[in-house]
Amino acid sequence: MFQAATCHRGCSGGPHILEALAGRSYNLGAAAYTVITRGFYDEGLLLIRSIGEVANLIALSASDKQAIKEWLSSDGKTRRNKFSPSKVRKILSRPNIDHPHFDDEWYSRLSEDYTHVTPAMKPNAHDNAGQGYVGGTYQRSGLENALGELGTVLGVTSLMICAFFKFDDLFAEISTLIDVMDSDSAEI
Repeated sequence: MFQAATCHRGCSGGPHILEALAGRSYNLGAAAYTVITRGFYDEGLLLIRSIGEVANLIALSASDKQAIKEWLSSDGKTRRNKFSPSKVRKILSRPNIDHPHFDDEWYSRLSEDYTHVTPAMKPNAHDNAGQGYVGGTYQRSGLENALGELGTVLGVTSLMICAFFKFDDLFAEISTLIDVMDSDSAEI
């Protein structure tokens, strides 16, 4: 993502929209990792949800050329009405679209559990049977969940970015890492 965002392997010119999306994803990922390693799991998961929104826009650009052209030329009101995160997920859930994306179930879980304020919400309640924590506190399940979600969203987003920029060497490397992680988790 860093290499795409900074034109490290050469600049293709143009408006740098995809480069900006890659840069946003990279920054969100770095910020999420930073807060997660300091025990702020809910805050990291909120940032991870934002990476999923960017990933879905990248998937939209690959799966519906007309929709992404409209998104690129739209004003703020149109983007909010036609290309909100839920509308983009709806487009990506069509049966004829087979690009990886983050669906309603994933988005809803991260929204309801870690983003939106609800009467049942407790901050950073990951380990102790509903005990919430204020401030950064190590909780094994919180760390594992947040890092797992971060790895998933960055892996998928990175693969899409590598495919777009034809970073075939990095695509192969990331794919191999994902395969290894999948086989490791299957053994647990």
